[in-house]
Amino acid sequence: MKIVNSTNMYKFNDRGSGANPGNIQLHNDLREEKPMSTWRKACIVGASVATIGVALASIAKLQKCKIHKIKIEEPQMIGIAAASVLGGLWGGVLFDKTKYAKGKAREAFTQLFGNTLVTLGFVSATGRIARYFKASKPVEAAATAVGLVSGVFCGNRMSNLINTKLFKQKVDRGIKVSDAAPHVDDIAFALNSVCGKTLPGTIMSRLIPFALIVPGSQTGLCRKID
Repeated sequence: MKIVNSTNMYKFNDRGSGANPGNIQLHNDLREEKPMSTWRKACIVGASVATIGVALASIAKLQKCKIHKIKIEEPQMIGIAAASVLGGLWGGVLFDKTKYAKGKAREAFTQLFGNTLVTLGFVSATGRIARYFKASKPVEAAATAVGLVSGVFCGNRMSNLINTKLFKQKVDRGIKVSDAAPHVDDIAFALNSVCGKTLPGTIMSRLIPFALIVPGSQTGLCRKID
């Protein structure tokens, strides 16, 4: 018995029967997409790291100090987060396939506004309120924790709202354990706010730029297609 190669048969039938080119394109689109190579992932993450480095250098110049001595508060964190996301987007567009570019741009918007700014706003607000009323450190820590949890929840709702209203894509994605990754920076910022000028606070402040690599990397590595 002669076994006929299904791929060759498909091609022969396409030529012989005058198959619609659109069907051929559909067949190609349905093929399993190869995972992104390690070197491409490294380049995308590297782009995010590079733009964070530029942001840190700019902040150090404005504060007239060395990079490792810069003071990171809300404005600086927003600037570093924006640099990270833009770097991840730039790296993703440059090193990944063009068909994913639009999805990466949408993810950049979601990461910056939904996963970073909303949560940061809640953490900052609760911390400032606790300090305004001169609350004790345990109370301030509890208030900041409430702000962090509330911010994660509202950030998730905001992300869904952005996708539904702005990008016309119905998304109702709940909060998962894996969602903690984009909020590593918020956790570091919250701990830094509570600990202040102590050794733990200094350590947390140093971790913030590294934590902010996460939203930029997730933006560049995103592979959503409209």
